[in-house]
Amino acid sequence: MPVYIILTKEKLIDEQMQKISKKITEIHFRVTGTPLEYITATFMSGYQLKNQNKLTLLGNIRIGGNRTSITIEKLKSELINGIAAALKLDSSKIGIDFLGIKAHWVSKGNEVLTEPGQENHLIINKKIKTI
Repeated sequence: MPVYIILTKEKLIDEQMQKISKKITEIHFRVTGTPLEYITATFMSGYQLKNQNKLTLLGNIRIGGNRTSITIEKLKSELINGIAAALKLDSSKIGIDFLGIKAHWVSKGNEVLTEPGQENHLIINKKIKTI
């Protein structure tokens, strides 16, 4: 967790998908501290997007714990600007929407996720990678 779904009308090339994935992973980790292995990006093309957007980012992210509204807004802003820079687009052409997920609704590897901000035990106990 999180799962990001990147919707586009036109199919992206592999290089673009790699740049977007890298930005999402770097930004989400930096802003939230979520272990890298938990950050997922899925690409889907062929969608009619709203407001003449070139790309819409849908994020299913954990809420609660240390995730304040300020943290969420910072994450959204940095993701929009990072993806826009990676694709050389105006940030106004990037749409974003988050669906807040409670940690106990999700399991990964047969383990129910922790509240945001409590990932340190995962890093220590499982040697999960960080940047």
